[in-house]
Amino acid sequence: MYRFKTRALNGIGYSEFSDISFIAYGSVPNKPNAPTLVSSSKNAIAVAWLPPAESDLPLKGFILSMDNGINGEFKEVFIGTNRPDILTFSSGDLKTGYPYRFFVQAINENGISDASEISTFYACNAPSGLAAPVYVNSYKETKTIRISWNYPADNGGCTILGFRMFRNDGTPNSDILTTEVVSLVKNDPSILIHTIDMTSDGVIGNIYKFKIRAINIMGTVDSNAISVALASLPSKPLTVPVSIPSGTN
Repeated sequence: MYRFKTRALNGIGYSEFSDISFIAYGSVPNKPNAPTLVSSSKNAIAVAWLPPAESDLPLKGFILSMDNGINGEFKEVFIGTNRPDILTFSSGDLKTGYPYRFFVQAINENGISDASEISTFYACNAPSGLAAPVYVNSYKETKTIRISWNYPADNGGCTILGFRMFRNDGTPNSDILTTEVVSLVKNDPSILIHTIDMTSDGVIGNIYKFKIRAINIMGTVDSNAISVALASLPSKPLTVPVSIPSGTN
């Protein structure tokens, strides 16, 4: 650590010395990486960060800044001078569904690093409470199955972005639903019904299981499965019911 002081000179003479400045031999810290998400809820977001690559001087701490969720001015929400061990921060009382921006800076004896890249996280959870899809119809002639579904009971606080559909391979009692129905447009949340074309691998009479996955910006939720036979409904009876005498008076 070096000490410096200065004084000014004019035609009459020297001024008094300035106060002493303490300056270490080295640069300010390297730029940290952007903060990462630890957890989020409808009114809180927790973030974490890592120390930057080593520079000439020991780190003294970090400064975390965030905005107000509507692209407003950044404000320092955590100043961790002399606490380089603190690498997380949780911010509460946030507005549900709003996108909050964060960046972090590192501190050493000589100053503050450049700001990290900005991370954006939403004050919401993954959706929950997605009911199983509902059978609409099926036809053995066209080898198609049509099912519908609804929005989850709780969108988590953020808009539902779309749905994905998965099925099994028709093996009896198989709960492995990993085959995605790619014909479903998964980024259109207005689609709540779909016809599945089974002509490529569907077997008439087999029972297939289907589930729906709802998506928002923070995660997903899967429904329970519905079981549907690749078959048509039975034909209308050819005759009407008739009364059969019981043989008693």
